[in-house]
Amino acid sequence: MLKFVTICCLLGWAGWAAGQEIPPYIKQCRRSDPGLTDCLKEALQHLRPYLSSGIPEIKLPSVEPFVMDQLSLQLTGGPQGYRINLKNMEVFGASNFTVRSIKLADGSKPFETRLTIPRLTIHAKYTSSGVLIIIPASGSGDFDAVFDGVTADVKGLVSTNEKPTGMHLRVEKLDLNLSIKKPRLSVSKIFNNNRILTEATNLFLKENGHEVLRALQPQLQKKLSSEFTGIANQLLDNVPIHFFIRASSTGSQNHVQRYRHSGAKPVTHRPNPATGTKAGRQRANAKNGPAFILITCLPLSRPTRTHTRRPTMATSVTPARSLTLTLMLTIFLRAVLSQDIPYYMHRCERDAADVNDCLRYAANKLASFIRRGIPEIGIVDVEPVVVDEISIALGSGPDGYRASFRNIEAYGVSNLSIVNVRSDIDSMQFQMTIEIPKIKATAQYQSSGVLLLLQASGAGEYWGEYEGVKAKTYFKATPYQGDDGMTYLTVDQTKMDFSVKEIKMGVENIANQNAIIHAAMNLFINTNAQELLKEMKPQLRTKLTEHLQSFLQQLFDRIPVEQWLD
Repeated sequence: MLKFVTICCLLGWAGWAAGQEIPPYIKQCRRSDPGLTDCLKEALQHLRPYLSSGIPEIKLPSVEPFVMDQLSLQLTGGPQGYRINLKNMEVFGASNFTVRSIKLADGSKPFETRLTIPRLTIHAKYTSSGVLIIIPASGSGDFDAVFDGVTADVKGLVSTNEKPTGMHLRVEKLDLNLSIKKPRLSVSKIFNNNRILTEATNLFLKENGHEVLRALQPQLQKKLSSEFTGIANQLLDNVPIHFFIRASSTGSQNHVQRYRHSGAKPVTHRPNPATGTKAGRQRANAKNGPAFILITCLPLSRPTRTHTRRPTMATSVTPARSLTLTLMLTIFLRAVLSQDIPYYMHRCERDAADVNDCLRYAANKLASFIRRGIPEIGIVDVEPVVVDEISIALGSGPDGYRASFRNIEAYGVSNLSIVNVRSDIDSMQFQMTIEIPKIKATAQYQSSGVLLLLQASGAGEYWGEYEGVKAKTYFKATPYQGDDGMTYLTVDQTKMDFSVKEIKMGVENIANQNAIIHAAMNLFINTNAQELLKEMKPQLRTKLTEHLQSFLQQLFDRIPVEQWLD
């Protein structure tokens, strides 16, 4: 009787087990299958989309993203050591794995799996404290990391557990070792959005990505191992072993896996000749896989007529002939006088109401020829404008930051436009407003001292781009008579001031300079460009005023007043 009951119970359990529906996220394998390892790899691949979306039936949340609570690391020691804390970490891309190899557990030996993930992306809240390369780097904000080319080697030990639903597995230990080909780390919204400190920190992270990752990796691997263990056990606690691997039986060919997908046909586990082989799968994938002046000379002809000459003792001048002679003399005199005005000059009437507008036109005409060179008055190359040296000092004391700029060459100055002229002809005083679209400058650069707590001593090359330059100039001159009887001017006084709308500056090729400090210096220079220009301006204005007076004197020594004022 007991034997009968036992047989009935076994048959009942077998019928219940056979009637159980295999979940759609499970791909079942046969224990006796020679390709069991490949089947298990495919089963793990089959599980990926379900891990991505989550499996509500077994209360398994989506792993995209999966969340880790906190990680921390210390990059440097001492009381001012640089420390980073990451909280509320969200990891994206973990479900996009590919199983490269798998080795089943054998007795006390652990199972081993190698996975590759194209990219892992991490977003977290970030706090830091301490000093990073002598930059005070305490702050908080957002942390982002992109890990490209991730390989994960997983080893683990499992145990079995009998439940009413059958035998279940449980992961008791999981070790994870990560290899990351290309880490990219960055922070944002930190240091009260101080651009310089933020960029300096990011440059450090960029230049030292692997070192930072090496410091972060032990905790990261430990956290990931714990998270992955929880995910695996959530699955294994709800799915018995025989759903994953079934024992061989004579009726196994008739065992059909049923899917919940609407309209899906039952699928047996016999290899499909179209897709069951590597070549077949490639064929199936291929099947489903995936454009200046124009002068017009009019000939002047004089009508001829035949007339009878009458003998006279003297020729009288008629009114018509007098008018003709007057016109001819006027034309002749104008032609002679016009030859005294060079092609690059325009003459204005000194008593005209619009004399200032005329002078502006004349000045722009002269400037356009100066740009190309006027050999007749000794002007050939006006570019670049050369300034010998200027210097700045941003701080006091032995560590005050000082920089000097030598052999400054400025290009684009000749591309100026005179937009306004005010004059007092009687006293020979003139004021002009000048605009220059862009000036580019280069120089040799040398500095010493501390800039923003950065040891910024060095030497190299300076560059600058100045857009929207506007200058106001004033000069007063005294006329004198030259040896040729013409009137010339001596420049007695010159004043100048200028403004720049947009500035870009930087230093390059600084010897023995750390790339991070170099970049931080350039960020400081550009962020504080207008302030730096204020420091440069007194010396620069003095130098440019000297150049302006010298250039004006060169012009007035060669161009008499009679050529531009009538």
